[in-house]
Amino acid sequence: MSKNNVIIPVYNESERILNTCNAITAFLKDNTGYNFLFVDDGSEDNTVELLKQRKEKFHDIDILPLGKNMGKGAAVRAGIMQSKGEYVCFIDGDLAYSFNHLPRLFEKLKTFDVVIGSRSLGFKNNKKLLLRRRILGAGFNFLVRLITQLPYKDTQAGLKGFRLDKAKTIFAKQTISRFSFDVETLFIAKKYGFSIGEISAIVAKQHTEKNTRVNLVIDTIRMFLGLFKIHYYNLTGKYKQ
Repeated sequence: MSKNNVIIPVYNESERILNTCNAITAFLKDNTGYNFLFVDDGSEDNTVELLKQRKEKFHDIDILPLGKNMGKGAAVRAGIMQSKGEYVCFIDGDLAYSFNHLPRLFEKLKTFDVVIGSRSLGFKNNKKLLLRRRILGAGFNFLVRLITQLPYKDTQAGLKGFRLDKAKTIFAKQTISRFSFDVETLFIAKKYGFSIGEISAIVAKQHTEKNTRVNLVIDTIRMFLGLFKIHYYNLTGKYKQ
């Protein structure tokens, strides 16, 4: 049983999934004690088939197909709830953050209950980011601080780790499966008194340059609704221990 569990939620990633698997193989050559679990969030392409073929050949990954699309938060929750060991993290499957972040993250989990990757602590490559992504990110961060009182400059990086027992406590209370699920997990962790640390998260160059599906109007509405749900659920006692 691996001490460090790495959850990788994926959805329709057939074009990039083998690159991610190859990065795992390269990482494991110099690092031991890791278990990589792909949680497929109901992909409509052949992501699962490619993962199964890859697993039969290299045996260095596990796969959990959810069958239908339920959202990244639901995929992460499913992976965490079936994990065993001491620590767990989730990381984006498109290699936005290299696996070289993992040793630092898991090392910091020896001190903190929760560790989050923060792009604000890393090298800033904002020149390559589209203006609408920067606007949405800044607006979301402002609302997060205003509504939840969380002090962190970056709650959305797809790189977060937990002591496994704390993760199962948090995700048992989690309600949001899509937009804002990251904020909800941090809000619950803070509410329960869990310690939260940060590490710098460096976004890969190719990721800062790729196109985005951000829609300023629709995603702003989703953002606000997600934060409103967190505030409402807190007031109505849904997060009670």
